[in-house]
Amino acid sequence: MSTAAPSAPPITIEAGQTSGSVNVPTAANDVYVNGSTVSTTITGTTGGNFENLVLNNTPAVTTVSDVNDTVTVTIESAGPVLENQAPTFTIKLDQKLDHDLTVTLSNGQTVVIAAGATQVGYALPAQGDDVYKDGGSASLGIADASVAGKTFENLVISGPASVAINDTVSEVIATLTADKSTVAEGGQVTYTVTLTNSAGLPLNNHGELTFTLSDGTKVTVPANGTSGSATITAADDVFSGGQAPIVNKLESVTGADNFEKLTLSQTEVATTVTDEPSGQGDKVTVSIEGNGGVQENLAPTFTVKVDQKLDHDLKITLSNGDTVTIEAGKLSAIYTAPVQGDDVYKDGQTLTVGISDATVDGKSFENLVIGGEAKVEITDTVSEVIATLTADKSTVAEGGSVTYTVTLTNSAGLPINNHGPLEFTLSDGTKVTVPANGTSGSAGRQGHRQHRRQWRRTGKPRADLHRQGRPETRSRPQGHPEQRRHRHH
Repeated sequence: MSTAAPSAPPITIEAGQTSGSVNVPTAANDVYVNGSTVSTTITGTTGGNFENLVLNNTPAVTTVSDVNDTVTVTIESAGPVLENQAPTFTIKLDQKLDHDLTVTLSNGQTVVIAAGATQVGYALPAQGDDVYKDGGSASLGIADASVAGKTFENLVISGPASVAINDTVSEVIATLTADKSTVAEGGQVTYTVTLTNSAGLPLNNHGELTFTLSDGTKVTVPANGTSGSATITAADDVFSGGQAPIVNKLESVTGADNFEKLTLSQTEVATTVTDEPSGQGDKVTVSIEGNGGVQENLAPTFTVKVDQKLDHDLKITLSNGDTVTIEAGKLSAIYTAPVQGDDVYKDGQTLTVGISDATVDGKSFENLVIGGEAKVEITDTVSEVIATLTADKSTVAEGGSVTYTVTLTNSAGLPINNHGPLEFTLSDGTKVTVPANGTSGSAGRQGHRQHRRQWRRTGKPRADLHRQGRPETRSRPQGHPEQRRHRHH
């Protein structure tokens, strides 16, 4: 006898048997969550020759349970790259699926492993070429994997993968320039350091850079900047001939650690230093001053001055031919003129000394200014000359002659040799002449019988001395103005 069940093969109960069976396959095993039941009933029979065969319509139900099949999705690095290359990854599936698998990455992007395939590649954007030390790594993971309309029984997702990103070596060149090739003494030169890259890569992600030049000048390029400048003042002095050229180049830099390669150009930058234009040179003024009046027996002194300290000795030639030196680093020197000398004459005067030149050995001044002359008043001392009258006889007979002598003396023994003729008048009218530059003179007188003389207590005849009608028993002789000698020391 055979029985029939819907969508199932017939079941045959062999003759003489009370049961029969048949195997009915369930749905094929897969990785998805899709458990189910198999149900069937007897819908009819054939054969058997029963008088009354009653069919039980209660269905036979069989539950089909899922097997927990695992699906593993992984991501792997495709190897290190340079910063100008794209980091790539491979997303892998451990078995072929009959549906497309959509994989969601940790950066939110998705890739699809097509049905029947087991992997797919994925590339991140390139970090980008630059001039800085910024190599690193790119990490990427899997956030999810799914098949449309399906749920995996056991989905396993691996950890993230990393790609090492290495720096390229992009050179930055630092170049030094100056705004002037020629500058006058005391002028300014501005140095500029400029950063460039042959590929035109940005230079806007660095810290402050400080460059040191050969002469010690510091030039700062600000953070994220491409250039910086510093200004120096050219050396200046008061001498003709300019200065040595200013020659600089880049010697060192600080703050450049994050550059892949920062190269300092070694090209020297030279600036010629010239004298200031004509008439604009640095002025040096040399002057002379008198140190106040003196008496004729004292030395007149002068102060010779320079208006600024020099680094060389300054030799000054005076108008009288004498020289005086102002030492390097000093501002003045004293000049002492010869003493006029004490004498008995009225010869006070003004001593005038000027400056005829001022020099430094081996150098010439750009703009030397010499001040005017200086004066020192020389006043007379009062040195007394005594004129003394003597007679050659203390006794004479009537009709005899007497010679009178006038003698000039000075207690200090000063010379009396620079005066004109002196005429002394005695009380009896006798004239006695002391010749020019002489110290004595005499005159004779013939006696008369009737003449009576008055005698001094010493027994000498008394004769009062007169000069030009004025008595001067002690006087300082006065030379004639036109004969007076003026001596200049």
